[in-house]
Parts: sequence; C-alpha cells; structure tokens
Amino acid sequence: MLDSLQAKRGRLGHGVRARGARRTAAGAAVLLAVGVGAVAAAWGGGRPLIDVQSGTPPPAAAGFNAEERAYYAFVAPRLRQLAAETRELAELGERRSRNLLAIQGRQRRVEALLDELDRFLDEHGTPGRFAATSDSYLDGAASTREGIDEAREGFRRFDWDRVARATGVFTDGAAEIARAVSELDRVAGEAAQGAAGR
Repeated sequence: MLDSLQAKRGRLGHGVRARGARRTAAGAAVLLAVGVGAVAAAWGGGRPLIDVQSGTPPPAAAGFNAEERAYYAFVAPRLRQLAAETRELAELGERRSRNLLAIQGRQRRVEALLDELDRFLDEHGTPGRFAATSDSYLDGAASTREGIDEAREGFRRFDWDRVARATGVFTDGAAEIARAVSELDRVAGEAAQGAAGR
C-alpha cells in the first residue's frame, strides 16, 4: 500500500514538474520572440551595404605571383560568401524576421567563415597587393563579431537597448566586409589589365 502511494506521488510530482517545465519553455519562447522582434526593429541602422553576391569570384589574374594566387584562391570565394551571409543576416532584421533558427544559422555560418579566413591570414599573411583588402576585412570581422556577441548577450539579459546597439555595430561590420570584396575585385581587375598590356 505504501509503495503504491509513493508511486502515485512520484507520478503526480513528475506531472507537475513536466507542466511547470512546459510553461517555463513557453514563456521563454514568447520572450525570445519579442526579443527577436526588438532586434529586427533595430537592425535597420548602420551603413548601407554594397550588394555582393556569393558564388565564383573573377578568375585570378595572370599578373599574380604564386603567393598572390594562393591568397586569392583561398580568400576570394570565402570573402564573397561572408559578404553575402552578413548581408542576408542584416536583411532578416530589416524584414523584422522572427525566424530565430534562420538568424542563428546565419550567425553560425558567418562565424565559421570568419574563423577560416582568420586562420589563413594568421598562417600565411597577406601579400602587399592585398593589404587594403585585408585591412577592410579585419575591421569588418571585428565589428561583425562584436555585434553578434553583444546581441547574444542582450538576448540572454533581455536587454533590448543593448541588442539595438549591437545590430548597428554588426551592420557596419557587414558593410566593411562588402568593401573588402570590392577592393579585392578591383585589385584582380587591375592585375588582369596589367598582364594583358604586357
């Protein structure tokens, strides 16, 4: 009899805990949706972005030396993809998206590309011809990471002012990354013209 009562109490307690957990999860989801809306509303700030499409960059110029070709082969496609991902992430905010999975997915892809590019630059350096490209990239990468980190911290604390500030920083970083792509394309074009003129 005692065992039967304890079993019932255990099931009752489990049911209460489960309902409490469901209510907590539902409350958190509502707050998160509100937070995403707040981020989206604020995301429109910052500099306008250059329209950069992902995909295959222009071919490496014949005028590049071996070191420059290696840099271009690694950096050009990833930098273009990074610019496109950061633009898409900023546009999610402009559309006031509440699709948290899409936002988080893009954040992860942005961070993965930043990590790949940073490792390459640390290990191989930057040829002089691409110094301006790398400078713009590094400035943009720092702002993009800061924006993502600050937005996450704002979410955790439900501090929407902090999230709003973070989105402006992120958008500035995205604009700088787009500028790095434009600079890279400019250098490639000049090198191609130089090689053709020889």
